[in-house]
Amino acid sequence: MLIEEPPIYEGNDPVLLPAVAVLVHALAERADLPVPDWVYAHRAADDALLFGGDPDGGYGRWVRPRAPSVCAYHRVWFHRRVLTKGTSEWWLPWD
Repeated sequence: MLIEEPPIYEGNDPVLLPAVAVLVHALAERADLPVPDWVYAHRAADDALLFGGDPDGGYGRWVRPRAPSVCAYHRVWFHRRVLTKGTSEWWLPWD
């Protein structure tokens, strides 16, 4: 229920809503839940990293092949292990 309604944001950060959308998208797919329609409306204009930094830099090149596939659609990239935070798998090696 928490993800059915789109988030409301009136600020000027062009990556915030795509970042929320990519996380909701990835979590919904992982849980085998329907992806809310609003998620598809949010894509970054340029590639971005979820936690900032240069998407074409060293970390950006490292994280892309390790990212969930939905990151490509939203153009916001993060390591797939971000989705395991708070679980016993969080502390396992990230590669």
